[in-house]
Amino acid sequence: MASSALKALLAVLAVAGFQNRDKIGELLRVFNSRKATELPASNRAGWAACLAA
Repeated sequence: MASSALKALLAVLAVAGFQNRDKIGELLRVFNSRKATELPASNRAGWAACLAA
């Protein structure tokens, strides 16, 4: 059975994912299309930094 700390970590991850669901969806659409150039110019640098990490 999962410990309390693991349950808390999963809850925080779920909340963060829910709050950023639009960004996560956009990232998944880009991965599915394999065309990073479809991102708006304002987001390209941010996504590039995210993917490089």
